[in-house]
Amino acid sequence: MKLSLKLKTLPTRERLKFLKSLPSFGRKEWNYYIDLYWKAPDWELKLDKPPKEFRGSGTKLERLAGDKAWQIVKSVRNKKKGAKNKASF
Repeated sequence: MKLSLKLKTLPTRERLKFLKSLPSFGRKEWNYYIDLYWKAPDWELKLDKPPKEFRGSGTKLERLAGDKAWQIVKSVRNKKKGAKNKASF
């Protein structure tokens, strides 16, 4: 016989408000960093990560958004599509 336990936790009002605000926060941060990194010269895009002065210095979410935007800009520039992408979800 296999025993299992399933817990269902409900978020508090503060947690629920934070969870609902994550998509808009991510979209806003990614678009900011995409605009910033799009202006970078081609030789800087050969680096693995963005330069420290342009990297998100706040929370972990900001740093992750900065790194993801760097990857997006690098891939678009390497394919030479020329069109700047915006985050939309």
